Amino acid sequence: DLWSVTIRDQVLSNGIPQATAFGPGSSTTWRNLFVDPYIDPAAGPTIALLQTPLNGGVAHYEGVDWDVSYRTATPIGKLNTNWVGTWMMKQDYTVVPGGPVQSDLGVFGLDQAVVFRTQMHLILSLETGAFTNSMTANYKSGYKDANYIGNPGVYLRNADGSLGKDLQNFPGLDVPSYMTFDWQTKYAFNKAFVITGGIKNMFDRSPPLSLQPAVSGNSAGYDPRYADP
Repeated sequence: DLWSVTIRDQVLSNGIPQATAFGPGSSTTWRNLFVDPYIDPAAGPTIALLQTPLNGGVAHYEGVDWDVSYRTATPIGKLNTNWVGTWMMKQDYTVVPGGPVQSDLGVFGLDQAVVFRTQMHLILSLETGAFTNSMTANYKSGYKDANYIGNPGVYLRNADGSLGKDLQNFPGLDVPSYMTFDWQTKYAFNKAFVITGGIKNMFDRSPPLSLQPAVSGNSAGYDPRYADP
């Protein structure tokens, strides 16, 4: 399938991105979203930003979806193969109507999200009598991580553990592609009673290193939205 979608007044579920709200001149535009003063229980008086859902500008999405299946009989059972995936050709959006065009395609975007260029799954399944064994390969392409342009305080760490160079104009890590394998075994006693067991990430692949700001829980060193230790 070749598809193209345009959404007008797209709902920004996470509200205005912080980089936009705290940018030059933005405090006037988004004054109604700031709480000043805000009493932080831990730090006292400060300023808070309400990231409530609102309507943004225009968003465009284009890509190709595929779903390929193959089934055949082998000397030891029925082999089923299924390959599904999406290749994104375009993704962009404006935070406000008429605003600058942003994109998350292959990068950690302004809205702190990533749209992967390619995502796909390959499933091999072998039915042998009452047993069905399946192996699934899961793939996400790499992307450019969050940058720290003009933000001091991000350092390279030396081999001895000491802090090295200050990366205050660090363009972001090249986060590599991420591929994991899952295994599942199913035994059918009869049509009404089936037992299934499996192993996720059976080769214990660690998540790729990411220096993204903490956008989900208390994770550090990886993005828990896209990888699972």
